[in-house]
Amino acid sequence: MVALGFIPREAILVWTGLAIFYMLFSPAEDSLWLAVASIPLFAALPLSEGFDTMANWRLLIAVLFLCLFFKNGISLYLTKDASGKWRLKESLKHYPVEYLTLGFLLIAALSVGVASFKVLAIKKLLFLVNILLLFLITRNLTRTKEAILRIWQAAAVGSAVVIAVALAQFWRCCLCR
Repeated sequence: MVALGFIPREAILVWTGLAIFYMLFSPAEDSLWLAVASIPLFAALPLSEGFDTMANWRLLIAVLFLCLFFKNGISLYLTKDASGKWRLKESLKHYPVEYLTLGFLLIAALSVGVASFKVLAIKKLLFLVNILLLFLITRNLTRTKEAILRIWQAAAVGSAVVIAVALAQFWRCCLCR
């Protein structure tokens, strides 16, 4: 609707604000559904006249991660194990792929120092961090088959809307000829 000029660009800010409000006051599983469904519908946030390249789903993923962090009690604390050593404990489970991904992100962060275009390198690194956050959120909220099916449903809904808009644009183009 914004691309066609039916509503102003600033309406994206209002929609993103409403989505964030929803995420703050709804269950994390429902917020994840909204975030996944909105990824195919990403819209650039019109932060200024010259900068409108930040997709709103990146902000939604960050807010969802913070909601998961504070709502579901993901807490860090020090504890002594059986051998008497202090260990850092948290309520998230970790898998080897996460450690490999963290190593990859550290190498990517180090590569920013030698990049010719540092701003572009930082943007790419932030994109990877967003995808990692989405993976962490999804893995921690989808423990059952029903939860996994809901995530696939959200992706299908977002994709169906994109396909419907594309077909409507195609149909409109064909009628104009």
